[in-house]
Amino acid sequence: MRGIGDEVKQLIAQMDAGITKLDVEPIREAATKARELSAMLSEDQAEIVSEAVKAARSAARTIVSRIEKEGEQSAVVLADIKRGALEKARIAFLDLDDVETAATELAPAANIGRVAGVEIDGEVAS
Repeated sequence: MRGIGDEVKQLIAQMDAGITKLDVEPIREAATKARELSAMLSEDQAEIVSEAVKAARSAARTIVSRIEKEGEQSAVVLADIKRGALEKARIAFLDLDDVETAATELAPAANIGRVAGVEIDGEVAS
């Protein structure tokens, strides 16, 4: 199950990268693979992936119609593309190890020996 989650996380990243690059082929390929893998997920996870796939496919259609067909500026189109479902899916498939690593990097453990003997509100910490 962990391997499937990692695969889905990677496909979500590929869809997002394709949107950033305004390249519809990687978006569509990753969306198709993610949809296929969603059959092996729990119902809740499958729904989250389904919403991400819908958002990615919508972004691909927007890129084709507004940039390739109408010649609109890519920065404007990119700013209009909604990525909330992709972000929600990315968060849903975060690896717990990644979360623990990030938490450790953001909040290192306190060094008790370093604060021993420091006076706090008139009392010395021990």
